[in-house]
Amino acid sequence: MSAEEYAQIGELDQELLEVVETLLKLSAEEYAQILTQLLNLSREEFLELIKNESSKQNN
Repeated sequence: MSAEEYAQIGELDQELLEVVETLLKLSAEEYAQILTQLLNLSREEFLELIKNESSKQNN
């Protein structure tokens, strides 16, 4: 499912919409690590974590 399809399901702000693609590209292990941290992160911390993961994938 693309970020655009997620946007059609419900409203996401632009910043969160941009990280959906990154989340979809994560391995199950990477996703599980982020998911376990999610409950303890603020919105800003979550976005930073995802941006860091995206940077790792692009290198």
